[in-house]
Formats: sequence, structure tokens, C-alpha cells
Amino acid sequence: MSKSGARPRRSIRTLSLALTIGALAVSLGGALATGLTLYPNFAEVREQVNATGNAFNLTLPAELAGSLVPGTLNLEGVTVSKVTQVAATDSLLSAFVGREVSVQRGLQVVKARVLDATRNLFQLPNGSVFTADPGSVTFPDMNGVRFNPSWQFTLAAGGPATLSYLTRAISWSPRYDLTMNGDTGSSWWAWADVSNQSSLTYDASRLDLVAGQVNTASPRYFEGMATAKMADSASVQSNGESAGLRLYKFEQAVNFAPRSTTSVPFTLPHVSTQRLLEYRGSFSAMGKQVLPLQRVYDVTPNDDLPAGIVTIRDEGRVVGQAGLPDTTKNETQTLGVGQDFDLRLTRTVSVLENSKAQSRYKVTFSLVNTKTRTVTVRLLENLTQYGRSFELSSVILPNLKRDLSGFTALATLGPSARMEASYQVTYKPLP
Repeated sequence: MSKSGARPRRSIRTLSLALTIGALAVSLGGALATGLTLYPNFAEVREQVNATGNAFNLTLPAELAGSLVPGTLNLEGVTVSKVTQVAATDSLLSAFVGREVSVQRGLQVVKARVLDATRNLFQLPNGSVFTADPGSVTFPDMNGVRFNPSWQFTLAAGGPATLSYLTRAISWSPRYDLTMNGDTGSSWWAWADVSNQSSLTYDASRLDLVAGQVNTASPRYFEGMATAKMADSASVQSNGESAGLRLYKFEQAVNFAPRSTTSVPFTLPHVSTQRLLEYRGSFSAMGKQVLPLQRVYDVTPNDDLPAGIVTIRDEGRVVGQAGLPDTTKNETQTLGVGQDFDLRLTRTVSVLENSKAQSRYKVTFSLVNTKTRTVTVRLLENLTQYGRSFELSSVILPNLKRDLSGFTALATLGPSARMEASYQVTYKPLP
């Protein structure tokens, strides 16, 4: 129920031209009071209903019915022997085929029988046939016209039940804000952007968010502009892993307006962050290169985080956005936001030996920090080459870490400081 409304609850059976969800009957402009589980590309709606007698009839707006994932509309908790779906009427005219209507012909209004709704054919009482624009037709009543599809559930017996379905009209995606406080301190916000692409309002009395890959069949796509708004602060807790997915539960109701994107915090992780300038490359024997450095941020959360876009602010301004992949607890990810404007790394290669038995090179790195603040520079070089083994020697690299593919080195440079680093590498053909 909408927070601003005070409509009483009542049981439902069938409601023409209205949305019938669970124990509430609301008009198309009203709100859906419901339990929602949101996935990255669809949502599960669950609501308690009271099915009396041996039949339960459900009418949904065409828009909502069109967003359903096929085969997911269920009535749980009672024994269902048959479900019949009755489609909506294609057009007003098709509902009156064989019946008499009034048609404006010039200055006259005549009575005619509808012969063919697709070709707009009408027949006068004298048997003559003519065509007319459907806009010139006046209908005597709305009997037989079904504006919205309906479902008829045949039950063995009535009782409390749960109406559930999957809809692609509402879904969620993670988004993050990272604000640097100095060189290593940071503030981190995790937002759930809930996109309601329908014209319906959802009042989620219970809201769960699920992160991870969940496949469905027959995807459908919805169009519509979404306007973002910030929701009232909602209490939320991470409930950890569930069947290979990540689950977040909200502890209070959240409202999702029509054609909107509502943003709510979904977790409050602590994320260790380090600002770096980085060179990342593969071995090249090119003599001398002047290379740009990339601005990157290493982030290490204390909890699992689903993939999403991170907006990074540093020194009071936005410095870029980057994609965070699915990240497990204490896993470090590197977020790149673009090239550094002024610093350049000079990489020079000298050939020390080049024979059939082996090739040996000396690689030198040179960098001067022209900034007025201290910077941390990371060098990563992949030394693997097809069909050849490599061996490092004469290494002068700060804070060196070797691995199977090459090395990582880390240097901290104050203003005007210079870095000179080098290594030798020998390549030999594999036996």
C-alpha cells in the first residue's frame, strides 16, 4: 500500500480494467503492495491471496502481462487442476464482428453490421457493403470487449495461496561511488539502481536483491525514459551466499515510482584503496620509448561486491568511471580511469647478445616526478614469448615481485624525485 494512501485491504476475485495483485485491488494509477525479489534483468513478485471456492480469476493490465517471463505465473499453496488464459481483444471493431453499430457516412449516421474488422467492411440492412474509417464508428455498448488479458485458475479447493510471477519490467543493477580522502583513505558507497520501466507503482513491503547470473528464456526488452531519484535511507543487510548467488535483504518498505530509477544503498563495505600511476606492457626490443602512465586505483573490499560502474572522485572532482567486475572478499581489483596528463616513462632497450643459442637484453626505466605531490608508480611487464623461456638477472627494480609471466615493481617518488630502474632478460629457445 502506498505510504500516502489509506485504502482498506479486501479480498479479490476478478477486477476488469484494474490491476489485481495479491490481497489488494488497486486501479491502474495505484500502487502494488507486494514482496519483490530483484535480479539483474527481471524481478519475482510474490503476494498472499485468498482463493475462495473452486475458481480464482486474475486480470492484469496488458502492459504488465506483456512483461511476464513466459510460464512463470503461478498460484502456490492450493491444488490447481487447470489454468486458462483469455487474451485481450485485438480491437474494439473485432469485438463487434457480426453485430450492429452506428457509422457516420457523410452527413448521415447509418446502422450497419460489422463484416470484417481487419478490412473495415460493413453491411447495410439492404445487403450493400461499404468500407469506413473505424473512427467514424459508434459502439452501442462494451459487451464482449476485453481490454486486458485474464487467467482463470480451476482449483480443487480454495484457501490461502501465493500469487507469483517473473516480470522484466523491473530490475536492478549495482553502482558505486568512490571518493578519495588523501592518498590511501577513501569513502565508498554502494547503490542499487532499481529500474521500474512500467507505468505502475510498486510499494515493496519486502525487498530482496540478488546478484549473480540467473538465466531465463525468451528475453524481452522495454523502452522508456527513466528519471533517477534518491530513495529514503533504507536499512539493508547482506545475507551472504545463497545457491551460488549473492543476497541482500531490506528491512523496511521501499517505493518504486512509474518510469523511474530509484537508488538505494544496498551494502556498506569497507574498501581499502590506493591511488597509483601505472605502466603495464609486454616485452619489446624497441630501442627507446617514451610511454604515458595510466591513472589507476587498487580497491580491496572486505565483502563480496557484484559487478557495477564505479564513479571516482579525487581532490574534489570526478576523475573518471571504471567497471568493477564481480569481486570476492579481500580480492584486489584495479580500476583504470585514463592517462596521466604530464608524467612520462622513458623505457630504453640495449641488445647485449643475439645468437641462435640465446638473446639477452638490458631494459632501463627512467622517470622524473614533476608533480608537486608524492606519487606511487607501478611497473608491470609481461616477459613471456612463444617458444622461448626467459630468465631475469641484474635486477634493479624497487619492491620487486616476480611471477610466472614477468614482474611487478613499485616506487614512491616525492616531488622532483627521479627513478632509475633496470633489469636484464635472457631468452632461450624451448627444448
